[in-house]
Formats: sequence, C-alpha cells, structure tokens
Amino acid sequence: MKRTLQIMLVIALTGIINPAFSCPKKNKQKLREFKMKVIEKLEGYEFLEASKLVEDSKKFLTDTCRADEHGLTLLQLKGITEFSLKKFNDARNSFIEVFKLKIDMPLNDRLATPRLKAFYSGVLSQYKLTLKKKAETKAKIKALEDAAGMPEEPKENPAVPLEHSPREKGFRGRPLTVFCRVKDEIKATQVLAFVDTAGKGAFKPLEMKKVGIRRYVLSLTGKQTSTPVLRYYLMAFNAAKKPVAASGNSATPHAVPLAIPDEKDSSENTTKVVIKDTPIDDKKDDKAKKDPKDKKIIEQVEDDDKLERAKVIVDEPDEIKKAKKAMNDKYVEFSKTPLPVIYVGIGFGISIGLVSGESEALHSPLDTGFGMAMTTQAEIGYMMDRLNAFTVLFQMGWASTSTDLPGIEQYSTNDFLFTSGYRNDMRFILRYKRFSMPERLGSTKMSWRYFWGIGMGGGNMRHQVPAGPEYNDTHFSSGLMLNGHGGAMLCLTSSCSFNLQFEVDYTASFSMEDGNSMPMHLDFILGAGMIF
Repeated sequence: MKRTLQIMLVIALTGIINPAFSCPKKNKQKLREFKMKVIEKLEGYEFLEASKLVEDSKKFLTDTCRADEHGLTLLQLKGITEFSLKKFNDARNSFIEVFKLKIDMPLNDRLATPRLKAFYSGVLSQYKLTLKKKAETKAKIKALEDAAGMPEEPKENPAVPLEHSPREKGFRGRPLTVFCRVKDEIKATQVLAFVDTAGKGAFKPLEMKKVGIRRYVLSLTGKQTSTPVLRYYLMAFNAAKKPVAASGNSATPHAVPLAIPDEKDSSENTTKVVIKDTPIDDKKDDKAKKDPKDKKIIEQVEDDDKLERAKVIVDEPDEIKKAKKAMNDKYVEFSKTPLPVIYVGIGFGISIGLVSGESEALHSPLDTGFGMAMTTQAEIGYMMDRLNAFTVLFQMGWASTSTDLPGIEQYSTNDFLFTSGYRNDMRFILRYKRFSMPERLGSTKMSWRYFWGIGMGGGNMRHQVPAGPEYNDTHFSSGLMLNGHGGAMLCLTSSCSFNLQFEVDYTASFSMEDGNSMPMHLDFILGAGMIF
C-alpha cells in the first residue's frame, strides 16, 4: 500500500512539474509546420528558401523545445540545409548539436543522399570518438590524482599568477610529484621547475607537463630525491619565453625534508608516475597493468572539468622583478602617445636634373642629359593629427663650376657663394605630408613608417654640366615648382618623436622664359626629424 502511494505521488508531481519544463503546445505546432515546409523546400532543391525558413523557426525553438521531436528534426534539417549550401563546418556543428541531445538520431530518409549519409555518419563517428577520448582523459587524470596523491582541480581560476603548495615532507629515494596551477591572465605556455637534485645549490631546470587546463605536474624519480632536503622553485613563461610568474626563487627556494623511509612505512605512495606526451594507447595501458614493478604510465592529458585546489605561496625571484620593471618601460602603443603638434626635419643629399638648352655662363649648347648638384634642406610644419601635416620646405643646393670659368664675376652679386667654385640656388615649397601608422620592429621600441606628399612653391635650381673640354658650367632653371615626395622613416621612440629618414623628391619647374623650365629634378635625401 505504501509503495502504491509513493508511485501515485510521483505521477502526480510529474504531472504538475513537467508542463513548466516541456515545450509549449503552440511552439510544437509551429515547429511541425516549419518542419514540413523546410522538407518541401529541400526536396525541391530550394536551399536558400529552406535556410530562411530554418532561421524563422528559431523564435519557436526555445530551450525546452530543442529536445522535442519536431525541434530535433528542425535542428537536423538546419544541418542538412547547410550541407546542401556547402557550408560544411556549419553543418558539422549543427549535427553535433543534434547528437548532444540524441546521439542515435536517425537521418531523414526523404533527404538522405549517399554524400549526405557519408557526411552524417562521419560526424557521428567523430563525435563518439570525442566522447570516448574525453572519458579516457578523465580516467587518466583520476589515475594521476590517485597515484600522486593530488586533490581534484577546482573549476575556478586561481587567485594568484602561480599557485603552488609545497609538500610538508617526503621520503628519500622515492618518487615525488610537484604540481601547480597558473592563472589564465598570464598566458603561460611553459612552466619550469628549477630543482637542486644534488643538494649543492645548483638548480637544474625541468619542464613540467600540462595536466588539465591550468595544472602542471612534474614527477621526480627516486634518483632525483636522494638528498636530505629537496630544494626547488617554479617559474612560468609566456610565448615570448619571458618569465611571467614564479613561486620561490634561487635565494629562498621551497624546501621539502626527505626522511629515510622505514621498510614497513607504507604511508608514502611508491608508485612511479611517468608523464608522457604520446597519445593515448590502450595497448600501453594494458602493458603497464601487467608490469610486475607496478609502474603506472600516466600520459599528458587536458580536461576542462576539474582543477586542483592548493595552498597559496607567492614569491618572486629577481628574474620576475626585472621582467616586471621591463614591462613598466614597455613599448607604448602609438595611438596612446601624446598628440603631436610640430614637425621638424633636416637633410642632406644629392640631386639629379634632366637638363637641356644651354649652359648658364658660357651659353654653350647642351644636349638633353643629366646634371648633378648637392642639396641641403630644412622643413618645419604643423601636425593636424598623428598622420597629417602641412609643412614649409627650404632647400639650398650648389653645383660645382670651374674656378677660371669666364664671366664668373657676374654671379657674385646674385648668389650666396661658399667658394668661387660653386653656384648656389634656393627654393621654398609648401607641402602636404601624409604618414602611415608605425609598424613595430620586433619587441623593440623602434618602428618604421612611410610617408608621401605633394607641394608647390618657387625658386631656382642649378646643376653642374660640361661646357666644353675645359670648363664645368651650370644649367639654370627657375619659376613655379611642383613637388611630389615619398620616403620612409625609422622611429627611435614609440611616438616617432625622434626619427631617421630617407626621402626621394621629384620637382618640376615651369618658367615663362624659353629654355628656363625643367621637366624633372630628383633629390635623394638622408636626414633626421622630430615630431612633438
């Protein structure tokens, strides 16, 4: 009688509770209608229309309806639609969602083509293999925890960068396991244990293996625990091989007393734990079980379910302190540097000009060719923002001439002369400059960027030209000048406030006087600049 009453109570409670957790009748009806429409479109090879219907059905496919007959079918139809549209990754994910709800969900016979059947079967096989590996992984972790005396891992992230609790004691000449957890935010890719295996103060780095998401484990052999006191410290490194966290240091390492074991003392686990990087192999596991020396081979495993809990000991070696200091002086992103206002640049280089007509002093006829000159320049301007500037360029050039050139005295009144053997020129150009975003050079504070611009101005230009077998004369050009320029700069600071530059200028002059125009003048300039 009592048993009957219990059954009736369960049935009554089920009838009361289930409606709140079941798919609403209206949703079921709508999902059934969408299911029939999607199947009809798929049979007619109208895949885009079927995809739109699947998308529209999502508002009725609530969490309580996903496991319903019509909800499951629609999830499967979603995968079939994606497969038909050749979205194979999306289709694979959709089918996996179906298998999570019902692993033996059959494929719709009306739509099952040979290619679809093969794909569906392949995804199911991969999903089952994933489940099997996950179960094996959990078993391996459990075996490791039992063999090494480790607690289960907690799910939460550790509160400190590197969480470690040293053992209170151990036994000399017997295996000993060291384990720790690292915090997600430090992005550690490697954890090393620096162990003094000989007891002489010489710490040898030993790599710890990852077992789980945040836990790292090192199994020391009996030979490595043959000292009265085991001393060690732990350090975590990021992908750039820089230390990011530590527990203990070389000056104050962790110290675990190792007593001489009593033969009758079985309080210490003597099972040898070997952590390998090889994949799971059932044959190796069977061999390990039959090993008379009782050696359990625990392979490296990763799992997202269980993490260990341990006491927290925080210590920083000198290496970590140096690394933190370096991080304080780290490269500042260009976008976070002070907004510049002034641009200043200076440079020196050579010039080449396409000359024709006649020479300046002797009026000797010149065939079209190239003349040479030297150039210095200074540029100052206003930075509109980090990437745009308006500047004024002043250039002074000089071209070599023969000192005994006839008529040289006529230039002394209109030229600034460095020596009697040079003719000089000056020009001013108003320019617009556009800079690119700096590209950082490795892990240094230096970067590089390119720039380009256009400009317009006026002045004159001279180039050295031969004027017969005995004399070097000059070719003269003046008038309105159009300028285009481009180059690259090496930024010595993160804000590019100090930089080295290489620049190529193109300038053409247009004059009202016959023979006084020049179609091309090129400057190749090396210089330095400041942006502040």
